[in-house]
Amino acid sequence: MKNLIYLICLLLLTSCSNNIELDENKIVKDDSTWTNVDPPYPTGANRSFPLMKNPMYKSVTEFTNLNDTDKVAIVSYQNQIKVYPYLYTNKYEIVNDSIGDYFYAVSYCPQTKSAINFNRITQNDTLDLVASGYLYKDNMVPSDKNYTMYWSQMLQKGITNRAVSRNIQTLNLIQTNWKTVVDYFPNAKVFYYEGDIITPQKNKSNFSAKTAAEISNADAVFSIIEHFGASGKEETIHAYDIKSFSEEISLQELIIDSKRTLL
Repeated sequence: MKNLIYLICLLLLTSCSNNIELDENKIVKDDSTWTNVDPPYPTGANRSFPLMKNPMYKSVTEFTNLNDTDKVAIVSYQNQIKVYPYLYTNKYEIVNDSIGDYFYAVSYCPQTKSAINFNRITQNDTLDLVASGYLYKDNMVPSDKNYTMYWSQMLQKGITNRAVSRNIQTLNLIQTNWKTVVDYFPNAKVFYYEGDIITPQKNKSNFSAKTAAEISNADAVFSIIEHFGASGKEETIHAYDIKSFSEEISLQELIIDSKRTLL
């Protein structure tokens, strides 16, 4: 199913920015720069995020401030497991990391509650990715650390001229909760950083504010993109309300891109 990109998109509106100002020289001001996407074009860029490329870790037992239901992303490679609690990824939104020769970047957008694992190696180059401060349809726009290329996280493709030819691939990632980590992955390395934790309540966003009731009542959606990246074919998104799934494990058979797919 290499032609399929699975995107978990929880449509809960919180903040996708923090208080770090973006250098005015890095702002893309001309809408004609945004290629490969339809209007309305990305907005924002008055705020940026620090680059995280040398992550620190603790053991599972060292954490006392994570609740069982706190969401985390898990990356596994060559019998090593690394965990990225969203409580800690909020400050950066993208964590550049590696396991051996496996170079990846875990991105998490609090605005749409969506997590993606990007392959940092493209055209024999290893990218350092950073959250640019832009939003495209309320979703994060990653950039290279020099702000010369921009991608859409939700579309997982380049949206500026230079980035179109440097489309970054996606890798496997599992989203679950902290209790799963404690119960089943006690030897995992867990990402953290020293200093004040950025929570949705502490974020100072210039984007539209949402009440607690609006956030708690928002719907979670699991989506599959058909014809993803196919030349000349219109992309189709198949969305499934998470509430429609039962509490038990089940399989549904679908035909996506003319291939038998199990959901």
